[in-house]
Amino acid sequence: FVCTALNETVASLFAWRADTLREGIANLLGSDAERQKLYDHPLVAGLIRQKSRWWHRDQRYPSYIPANVFATAILNPAREGVEAVRTVEGALADLPDGKPKQAMELLWEQAAGDVNRFRASLETWYDEAMSRVSGWYRRRVQFWLWVWALAVTVGLHADTIEIAKVLWTDDATRDAVVARAQQAAGTPLTEPNLSGVADNVRELEALEIPIGWADSFPAGN
Repeated sequence: FVCTALNETVASLFAWRADTLREGIANLLGSDAERQKLYDHPLVAGLIRQKSRWWHRDQRYPSYIPANVFATAILNPAREGVEAVRTVEGALADLPDGKPKQAMELLWEQAAGDVNRFRASLETWYDEAMSRVSGWYRRRVQFWLWVWALAVTVGLHADTIEIAKVLWTDDATRDAVVARAQQAAGTPLTEPNLSGVADNVRELEALEIPIGWADSFPAGN
């Protein structure tokens, strides 16, 4: 819970999900410029949250763009703020040369002139790319969870061996922990947050679980 709360707080603060999505779309479309064109489309721009702070105006990019919105933005690129109705050939012709354009042209060829079939294939192509982007994010999260775990373990002096020894030998502490665990199992899960984690740590200390550096030093005479 501690590591998850830390990770969610940092990920939200630094917009990890939105940044990973932007990186994935740039990779899918072949360049940052093409990604920016997509984000400037009225359908996508409406997903960007504008936050005004007293020192600057901040943009909070979306952490997810639906496949149907992506397909519409590709097939009907915006011109001067107005969504223009285009043919598929015209939309593909406007794309810069490269692998993304080649992939879309191949999908159009396979659709045999069927716009609905091409749109469905385009959405599937996008969803598959976003699955890979989700993998990038999970690997990033896993790395930082190890960092948080190391920091929390050292910071709280959470010695697994010592905790296991106390629970094995101290019946009263073990019974108290089991009772609290059963109570927690019947409580609906909530989003992790740092204040809730702090309460959990204090509760563990109240249950006399050996957590913290204070218990590691002999008491003075």
